[in-house]
Amino acid sequence: MNLSRSQLWGQFWIRFNEAVKEKNIHFKPQKNWNRNYYLIKLGIAGCYIGIDLIQRENRIRVGLYMQDQIDLYNKLSIYKEKIDSEVNTNLIWGIMKNGKAARACLYLEDFDLYDEFDYPMFINTLISYSYKYYLIFKKYLDFCK
Repeated sequence: MNLSRSQLWGQFWIRFNEAVKEKNIHFKPQKNWNRNYYLIKLGIAGCYIGIDLIQRENRIRVGLYMQDQIDLYNKLSIYKEKIDSEVNTNLIWGIMKNGKAARACLYLEDFDLYDEFDYPMFINTLISYSYKYYLIFKKYLDFCK
C-alpha cells in the first residue's frame, strides 16, 4: 500500500511520540501529525525546538527556531560559542531571509521518509538532540529575557 507523504509524516511523529513517552521525556506531544515539522515549546512565545523532515533534501533539521524574536536571538547569539560547546557541535546560526525568524540548528543526513527501517535510529537521535537542546537553549533564553 502506497501512503501519501503526509500519512508517512503522521506515522513518523506517532512513533516519535511513542519513543518519547517510553523514555519518560516530558515533551508536550504535537497534535497535528500530518506535517513535516514538529515543534517543542520552550515556554517563551515564538521559541521552539524544531524538527523538520526535509524529504527533498533527504535530511532532517533539528535545533532552535525563533519566530518574531530577533532581538532575543541577537542577545542569545552572544553566547553562540558557549552554546556550541555545550551541545558539542558547531550549529548553523542565522536569521532567515524574511528577517522575522532565526534558527540555530544542525542537519542529519541520509533520511528517507519512505524507508521505515531507519526510523528508530533517527527517532532516538532526534530525541537525544532535542532534549539536550531543550535544556541548553531554555537555560540561555531564560537568562537573555
